Amino acid sequence: MCISTPEIEKILDTAMKNNAYGGKINGSGGGGCCFVYAAPEHCDRIIEAMEALGYPGRLIEQDTGVRVEETRPRRLLYSVIKP
Repeated sequence: MCISTPEIEKILDTAMKNNAYGGKINGSGGGGCCFVYAAPEHCDRIIEAMEALGYPGRLIEQDTGVRVEETRPRRLLYSVIKP
């Protein structure tokens, strides 16, 4: 399945040459975006390299993710239906 383009490959290759761990393309129909994963100390250099290619960059920091905070004990509710 060939879903990449020379333009996408150039973006990802440039990011990798600037110490990115890897990347992920997202979108379809010739549009979309590219996510690049890198250590914090390499982000500025990668963004500058992308901007030199004509693509704006934005730094997105990873959050801790989804979490559940309980304020009271859970109660299970259920019904039993007799035949």
